[in-house]
Amino acid sequence: MKKENDQICSYKHRVLSISSKITWKICEQCQLIYSSQKKDEAYAKNEREHFDNFTPGNKYEFYSIINRFKKYSSKFDELTFFDFGCGAGGELLEAKKKFHKVSGFVPNKKLHERCISMSLDVKNNFDDLHGLEKIDVCFARNPFRYVDSFLLTIKTLINIIKQDGFFIWRDKYFDWHPKPNLGFTKREISQSQTETYLFKDTIIFHLEKLGMKVLYKKFYYDDSFLIIAQKNNQKKFEYKKISNLIILDENTIEFIHLIRKFMNNLKVIISNLFYFLKAKF
Repeated sequence: MKKENDQICSYKHRVLSISSKITWKICEQCQLIYSSQKKDEAYAKNEREHFDNFTPGNKYEFYSIINRFKKYSSKFDELTFFDFGCGAGGELLEAKKKFHKVSGFVPNKKLHERCISMSLDVKNNFDDLHGLEKIDVCFARNPFRYVDSFLLTIKTLINIIKQDGFFIWRDKYFDWHPKPNLGFTKREISQSQTETYLFKDTIIFHLEKLGMKVLYKKFYYDDSFLIIAQKNNQKKFEYKKISNLIILDENTIEFIHLIRKFMNNLKVIISNLFYFLKAKF
């Protein structure tokens, strides 16, 4: 049974907007924006078709993330690894070469069957996660745009991590995206774009609240981020006031997007040039 964010959170949640299909809400404490609706069959069909054709992830990006993680824990052959939203199982196959034991979760039935056909230990029912043996490393890449309840999901994942275990999180943030139907945007924001709008402060707030110490964080110009956090329940959480959401008009948002896109492209060009010169000389 689906539980919405406001059903498992003691903070005040208010409605931002209501359309014929989608209700958008916001938590006034952490500024989380999320959709609330019953998915109709057309939406569910599109979602199934999108994930049915899901291809394996970029293994080189995965290696880059794992190499970053080596700074905090290098004894991979002693660690258990869990991939939340493991897709077609590509990262799990690579993780098997490094970690003691690997497992994962994917809700799509076709992707689950593909993982099982490769002899991967993958769950298909979210409720099964509550009975999992505690893990050393939880890895998640781009799953939180599609979960029904961010708060329930993040709590469940942190709960299955051992004390002093790690959470490696690669995903998107939405600080510089138009917010849903707040009266200034020219178009209605579709739920299919994202079911949860995560902002920098919101992400850090919930990790620290759930007993995670952020060891590494990087928010990129392409609106993605990488966080490596370690479970440390001994530290008392200090409630910090998160600034209220700043609503910018759509033209300003688009201008900021252009600048950030330019900065990201410039960064890529400089990086490629650096590696070219290094290889040549």
